[in-house]
Amino acid sequence: NSILARLGGDEFAVLVKEANLEQSKLIATKLLNALRGENFIVSTKNAEIHITASFGITIIDGSLSAQEVLTYADTALYSAKENGKNRIMTIKNSDDKNLFSEANRMILKINQALQDDKFVLHAQPIFNSDKKITHFEILLRMLEPDDTLIYPNDFMATAEKFGLVSEIDKWVVTKVVQLMELRPDLSLFVNLSGYSLGDTELLNYIGNIVKNGKFKKEQLGFEITETAAIRDLDKAEHWINSIKKLGCKFALDDFGVGFSGLQMLFNADPNFIKIGRFFIQEIHQSKKKKLFVSSIVQIAQAMGMFTIAEGVECEDEYLECKRLGCNLVQGFFIQKPTRDVWEILPSYDKIKDISQKEKRSSGRISNIERYLQRIPPVCIDSSIDMVYELLRENKHTNFVPVIAKDETPLGIIRDADIKSYIYSTYGKALLYNITQGSLKKIIAHCARADINDPIEKILKIYAF
Repeated sequence: NSILARLGGDEFAVLVKEANLEQSKLIATKLLNALRGENFIVSTKNAEIHITASFGITIIDGSLSAQEVLTYADTALYSAKENGKNRIMTIKNSDDKNLFSEANRMILKINQALQDDKFVLHAQPIFNSDKKITHFEILLRMLEPDDTLIYPNDFMATAEKFGLVSEIDKWVVTKVVQLMELRPDLSLFVNLSGYSLGDTELLNYIGNIVKNGKFKKEQLGFEITETAAIRDLDKAEHWINSIKKLGCKFALDDFGVGFSGLQMLFNADPNFIKIGRFFIQEIHQSKKKKLFVSSIVQIAQAMGMFTIAEGVECEDEYLECKRLGCNLVQGFFIQKPTRDVWEILPSYDKIKDISQKEKRSSGRISNIERYLQRIPPVCIDSSIDMVYELLRENKHTNFVPVIAKDETPLGIIRDADIKSYIYSTYGKALLYNITQGSLKKIIAHCARADINDPIEKILKIYAF
């Protein structure tokens, strides 16, 4: 005489007809004991899994709306989780609800924000050494009933602890895709919670919405923190590879904070490495921080990755990061996050002024350009025939540079790699097949240097 339904994720609801509070608690206790008494065996993995459950109970007496009933039950459920999990909690009325903790009140706010669209997106620009915006990081805020902003530090820990973060990530990705369809000129990066990395349902959701979205996939990127990724390297690498297969970019955030970052670099091959605020703060005054950041930049350059100095808040930090070779800069010094993308300028005079002043004070203007051999690049979505043509036209070189649609350098295609296909049986046909629509599968990484770097530094980068 009851109804069992799945609400989403690992949450289920049981609607018990014509039962009082004690009878409902008895049913919940039977369910709880049934789960406690059984271990589930995964034969393919030769493993036993012990499953527990938390129960929240409320009474339907006609005084509450359907949404309020679910909210009360949710409040009781999360109270059971907060009090140690694997237990039953009940809530009868609004007086009971007010007794629950701040965490429960935050849970209710999060659920309400998801239902009423009370989250908002802010954008913060990321600049390259030419003082141009390369892309924006999308940052999440939640609104109070009076539209006061609640920052992620105040609600994300609760969302992660009580399993709400995947729903938040879905909301963010959906809104970002909608924004990119309206503004095809924007390149946006989205933060994903580390707790989402094990959520196959969320990964499938992202895959579907990105595939069906009417925007350039290479203009969408995702960020995962190093500390989140190293909790489960296999899951993180699976997620990253899945995201890159969609055509999106990937950034490893807060690099250097964890202990397994180098392994992530080796296996995950991110497009960007974001150097955390810990290393950037007052870097101009710390020899240790300069050493760490310089080392990260050198590794990234040798592997063909871009570095982003995150959290730059003053001119001295900006100049030091630039001197150490960071490709991109982000922080309050240039532009605070804003809800109105139109507030963000295409360029900032103070950055131009600082660059000019630095050039005059150093007296150094790079003259390496006259020694450069210019080789025409191909775009990532060019045909293999275009590569053949460039190699024939430039007999003095044995590779072709490859760039993305936004002119980001991606790597090179070596003449020797092409020949290894052509001279093998059916190799030319295979090469045509694997390069249909994209040259990605035959691109080799190469080191990358800034034309304004000292010659000694450039030689060191290419000595790897």
